Amino acid sequence: MKNHDNRRILALVFALSALPYLAALGAGFVFDDAKAIVGNPLVNGEVGLSELFARDFWGRQAATTIGTYRPVAVFSFVVDQALGGGKPWAFHASNIILHSLCCIALFVYLAERFGRPLAIASTSLFCVHAVHTENVAAIVARADVLATLFVLLTLHFARQENWRRWLVGPSFLLALLSKEVAVAGIAIVLADLVLNLDSKVRRRLLVVALASMLAALVAYLGMRYAALGVLTTSPKVQGNPLVDASLVERLFTCAELLWRSVGLMIAPITLQADYSFPAIVPTRAISLGVALGTALWIALPATILAARKRAPAIAWGAAVALASYVPVSNLLVLSPTIFAERLLYFPSIGFVVLVASAALAALRVFPTHKNILRLLFAAILCTHVLLSALRTPDWKSNRSLFTADVIAGSPSMLAHLQLGYINRTAGNFAEARLHYERAIVLAPKYADPYSGLGLTLDLLGDPKGAHGALQHALKLAPNCRDCSLALGTFLVKYGRFEAAEAELRRLQALSGATSAASRLQEQLASARSQHPGR
Repeated sequence: MKNHDNRRILALVFALSALPYLAALGAGFVFDDAKAIVGNPLVNGEVGLSELFARDFWGRQAATTIGTYRPVAVFSFVVDQALGGGKPWAFHASNIILHSLCCIALFVYLAERFGRPLAIASTSLFCVHAVHTENVAAIVARADVLATLFVLLTLHFARQENWRRWLVGPSFLLALLSKEVAVAGIAIVLADLVLNLDSKVRRRLLVVALASMLAALVAYLGMRYAALGVLTTSPKVQGNPLVDASLVERLFTCAELLWRSVGLMIAPITLQADYSFPAIVPTRAISLGVALGTALWIALPATILAARKRAPAIAWGAAVALASYVPVSNLLVLSPTIFAERLLYFPSIGFVVLVASAALAALRVFPTHKNILRLLFAAILCTHVLLSALRTPDWKSNRSLFTADVIAGSPSMLAHLQLGYINRTAGNFAEARLHYERAIVLAPKYADPYSGLGLTLDLLGDPKGAHGALQHALKLAPNCRDCSLALGTFLVKYGRFEAAEAELRRLQALSGATSAASRLQEQLASARSQHPGR
């Protein structure tokens, strides 16, 4: 390609990848953004950057971590905080730019390996695919984008004969430090080496690249263990109900989730923010989704083997899809989240390459219908632009996001719990009560909805009902810090100081509840000073 053609195409890629998501610039900190940014001591300046490699993604130390170690992503938040003064638009602008850079990296890599036609078709679909909306509009989903970007750079450097080949190790280490899903890069290069998928590159280069990547993996694991004391995550059952599932249930669910993932990539019409329990529950019996998902698990490696000589692009696309999906599939290692659209960012590269390969093959088979086929592909792109543009405003605020989930019919307890809190703090107590009660129906064994309902009933003038709901929350979760604080605050309000002191002792005995205990202690001391006779 000539230089001016390069610049023009890359400019078009940048514009196309940014256009559907511009509405995100007006969004705030939504869902987990507040915890990862506003509440992160590394980002808000409570601790210095010297702690960057010693804390997890949320700014927690080893004692309270769930095992998510992504210092490169956290450092990008710190940069945004400094450049934008903590304003959400700066973080969202960075997300859009990083997605655009990832699209450019994908185009460059595919063009040099498979040629411009496949690169244009694949990258154009990747730019606007609606399943990427969460990755661009949700700030915390940046970790997947960064990991994918650095893996693409690693794959590019691995094919170079010049000095750039020495950047493989550093680039892959940055990918791993962005998010652990980057480990898929090793499997992709290994497939190229063992199956000879990239005949244009000397095997010696791939061997050196693979050795550099393995060295980077060892360095990453050492850094992770030194910081957090663990090598894997520690998921909780509400975020990933497979924690308590049997092996058969886990296998069935993984198969069904693969089919769901492919369905979202084919037709991302109904998207949602939360897939935690009970939005997804372990699959206990064979179903159509399980059967189709199992067929896909078999079809992907079979496609790699069958197409590796005649259709290397198809083989590579299947290899990328398989290698990058396995780490988030819960098949080998349980993830903190059972499923999320953001987890499909990296695997979707394989999907778009497969779709583009099929589109180009159709043009060769039906040359007389090439204009119709091109119009059809353009229509698919326009549909994704529209779907992405319509979905992005949902990520403007927690209210808009979870309202969209509820309207879409999502059986998400968390969506109703969040809407209950939003309405309670806004003074819409009757509406808050409805959402808390719906959350209880969806997940009757979880404490948080009962605690929220208790606080709401008190505000509605029903202290008896409030007390019962708050007590039931603690019965379900005796170690729930927020539930204990809510009950203690309620007891202080109604002058039941001895019972409030019991809750204070409970909080003081809980790990990580120092702040909550201090708050309740202050409330109790203030109330006693106003009512010394009690």
